[in-house]
Amino acid sequence: MTIVHLPVLIREVIEMLSPREGGVYIDATVGLGGHSEEILKMVGPTGTVIGIDRDEEALELAARRLNDTRMTLKKGRFSEMEDVVRSEGFTQTDGILFDLGVSMRQLKDMERGFSFHSTGKLDMRMDKSKSFSAWD
Repeated sequence: MTIVHLPVLIREVIEMLSPREGGVYIDATVGLGGHSEEILKMVGPTGTVIGIDRDEEALELAARRLNDTRMTLKKGRFSEMEDVVRSEGFTQTDGILFDLGVSMRQLKDMERGFSFHSTGKLDMRMDKSKSFSAWD
């Protein structure tokens, strides 16, 4: 399955992050994994990328897209990053990426309720398992 996703400012992100072979990197808002995919290309066979996201659908798509033993995907908030990284056995990392915001996938999915163009109720939950929505 091919997942079409163009991460924003990919060249600039990779240039600033400067992933190195064998490094450990965190994609604190992994989404569909576009940035992580590029980081994986640079960390070599011994590098690691830990991806965190609140959106289970995004994590499922990222897992299918990346399908790489060097990639660990975890459901959570980026504010829980330290606990997630420690649970994976790491005490330090070489870089962290935060791509904050809502994805086009979320905006275009009318059932997710991120857009006023939808006829449904505004939901706006990044984590659909939470009971409190924007409508509430």
